[in-house]
Amino acid sequence: MDIKDNYFFDRFFKFFWVFSSLFFTLYLYLFKGDISYTIVGILTLISSIIWFFCSNNASVTITTNSPLKINLIIINSYLLLLTCGIYSLYNRPTLYTLPFNYYVIICLIFGIVALEIMYTSPKKSPLVLSQIIILGLFISWSQLFMSSGLIGIDPWFHHKFTYSLINQHFIPVNYAYSKFPLFHLLVASTWLISETGYKISTMFSISFIQIVCNSIFIYLLGKYLFNFKIGLLSSLLLICANYHIFMSFVSIPNSFAPTFTLAILYIMLKIKNKMKLESTVISIILMLSLILTHTLSAMWSAVTFLIFSIFYSINRNKSSFPISITFSVLFIVLMFGWWAYVSGTLLSLANMISFGFKLDSMFNTPRGFELSNIFVSPSYKIFSNIGLFAFFSLSFIGIFYMVSPKYANLLSFTMAIVGVTPLFLGFFSLVTQRSIITERWWYFAQIMLSIPLSVGIIIIFNSIKNMHLQKIMLLLVIISLSFSMLLSPLVNMGDNLLFPHVSRQTFTEAELQAVYTISSKYNGPVDTDEQMLYLSFLNIGISFNSINEELYLKKISIKPRYIFIRSYLMNHLLNIYNWSYLLDYDPNKELENLRFMKIYDSNAASLFYY
Repeated sequence: MDIKDNYFFDRFFKFFWVFSSLFFTLYLYLFKGDISYTIVGILTLISSIIWFFCSNNASVTITTNSPLKINLIIINSYLLLLTCGIYSLYNRPTLYTLPFNYYVIICLIFGIVALEIMYTSPKKSPLVLSQIIILGLFISWSQLFMSSGLIGIDPWFHHKFTYSLINQHFIPVNYAYSKFPLFHLLVASTWLISETGYKISTMFSISFIQIVCNSIFIYLLGKYLFNFKIGLLSSLLLICANYHIFMSFVSIPNSFAPTFTLAILYIMLKIKNKMKLESTVISIILMLSLILTHTLSAMWSAVTFLIFSIFYSINRNKSSFPISITFSVLFIVLMFGWWAYVSGTLLSLANMISFGFKLDSMFNTPRGFELSNIFVSPSYKIFSNIGLFAFFSLSFIGIFYMVSPKYANLLSFTMAIVGVTPLFLGFFSLVTQRSIITERWWYFAQIMLSIPLSVGIIIIFNSIKNMHLQKIMLLLVIISLSFSMLLSPLVNMGDNLLFPHVSRQTFTEAELQAVYTISSKYNGPVDTDEQMLYLSFLNIGISFNSINEELYLKKISIKPRYIFIRSYLMNHLLNIYNWSYLLDYDPNKELENLRFMKIYDSNAASLFYY
């Protein structure tokens, strides 16, 4: 019997998803006791209920096209709002905070582009895709132009590695990335050709390639699996995803490598049957590039290819499913061969396994050390995660469609499993407190689940018969989702507009200038807060040591030393052993009371000596 004719299984799975979601929600509420986990269950339950009522006549096809006049109005509105967004960014009232009207404008652009997608024609899809890419570049680069230096900790290390590569004229040795240099070679080449700094070079190489290629390949995959409108909406939702935005402006190897995976998937699925030799050669080149870029991305790719190969092996019409076991085995052998005999990565993996991936072993939290001043408000936890969890939960509607006996085919079923796998690994890590670098897996999940998410939204769209209600629903979902994504702390790496206590992950020009001024007079160790350790990767002659534990305990050791205190420490969260806390005193006054001499002072920072 054809699986599409077996409605018994379809009805069974509808009830199964609802009751599983209900059980999942109760389990998280009763045994985890965390509002974030409970929200996951509630949103998943809502998605299951929506699928229960929409599944009988679910459709992902939209045939409506708008008149030329409406299209012109939409395009002009896009250009006008984008201009207003640039103006609001340029005339922001505070230097390191994006204004609220900026977020409103960007969310409206998302809504307008979503409407344009629903009523556009195939001939205009390149224009819409171009609008999506421009919007993605604008969102990402806004964060970079707003910050004086780099954002986060990893980019500072990669800056040092790339700088050493250029100065030494060969790949630096004895680094974790000495055997994975492709990212740094590309940035270094751009740096030398453009004669710009590291940040601008990563923008025009890594960030640009990531946003453009990911948007294009997700569009092509969505179009291949379903139709061009699914592809366009998937691309729009991808550049809206908070982890994708975050990875596009921090620009690290892990953010760059998945582009190769998407390219391989599209080539092997779409092009291989037409140009077998050419597609195989290109795929092998991309495969080697992926292995030479990042280990975790290569591991995710191996899992993805293996899932495809498993279903290929049980498919009768193998010509329509060209990712074979041979291809996956070749990739896995090359990957583990490089790790075992060249890079030594297998030893690090073995050490992580021996620790059981425990978070305490990753952060070296001392036994018995407890924090009494943890500052994590319920509203902060909810708003930090609501966009991410809504993204994943709504994508389950598309997942249900792609695995449904009534609507699924083997390819859509496989793509659904590929999307859910990194989501499961990331959430399993979060719930069990076993560190497998959760945020990286969620980045992979958002890439692959953007297609099921667009499927879910279009199913809801088609279930509404009133045309005006369709538009209202679409605008409400897209604008709400983009708003929660853009205002999440993960994307707001400067001063947070909604949660001013949250510490920014970048430095002000005044703080950097203070460090450069001190380094011109002194070379040696300096004690400071943990975030300043990022600057240890600069070649300035100063080595920074963390005194976060001393600051938290208010037990600053009195001994000959230099202590660098940022004015920003007051009223902002600091991290210690993966926890956040607020100081309840002024470190400057405390050091003065302990008879430390202030030998440098500015509005941004002070340097003390004892």
